[in-house]
Amino acid sequence: TPSWVAFADGGERLIGEAAKNQAAANPERTIYDAKRLIGRDFADAVVQRDIKLLPYSVVDRKGKPHIQVRDAGVIAGLNVLRIVNEPTAAAIAYGIDEKGPEKNVLVFDLGGGTFDVSVLSIDNGVFEVLATNGDTHLGGEDFDQRLMDYFMKLIKRKHGRDISGDLRALGKLRRECERAKRALSNQHQVRVEIESLFDGVDFSEPLTRARFEELNNDLFRKTMVPVQQLLKDYFNGKEPNKGVNPDEAVAYGAAVQASIVSGHV
Repeated sequence: TPSWVAFADGGERLIGEAAKNQAAANPERTIYDAKRLIGRDFADAVVQRDIKLLPYSVVDRKGKPHIQVRDAGVIAGLNVLRIVNEPTAAAIAYGIDEKGPEKNVLVFDLGGGTFDVSVLSIDNGVFEVLATNGDTHLGGEDFDQRLMDYFMKLIKRKHGRDISGDLRALGKLRRECERAKRALSNQHQVRVEIESLFDGVDFSEPLTRARFEELNNDLFRKTMVPVQQLLKDYFNGKEPNKGVNPDEAVAYGAAVQASIVSGHV
């Protein structure tokens, strides 16, 4: 489920894919990449840079960045007892049934907005975080932004139009860039098509996997800094654990942790 929340007219709250799908029509009240702001000062240069790219309003409250429209826990109907980072939650999901001698686990989590690597020790079901690393400003959204920058330059060159200030057009382009990125996971070429992107002008351009990788190659390499080499090579060819659906691992682990904290286990 994408980390997106939208507030439609009449107070309706949209979560995940539903929020992303209406982003172009309601950009100012569609929230994403909020995790990139957590823990930073409003005056932080990274925060100030991100604000320029975000369609929603970020304000200064006692020196910290605040988004004016959300309380995620309440919106989701949750009683927030503890916040656990995603790598730890994923490790719990993969190892909760593991009993036996102590083992070390490395979790590589490249998400939509953030990248986290954690090394944990698991000893008879007891978890200890040994080390964490990562980049709070590296993830799928950055790959989308690279594609957007590429196409915005293309549009300016071909049509003489700068759409960087057109929130509606940017919303359409962002959604189509993400669709193309996903499609390139199992195709070598896709076509990025947007009907009436601006002033009634239809947009249609091919995008190859090779071009996508060229545009993002430096970002891909950045994910290796915390873990040195590609994971399989790093562990001498050992295959990664695929026993849990990666889309469900974080939610599964967080649910188990919530049960433990609540005294149910």
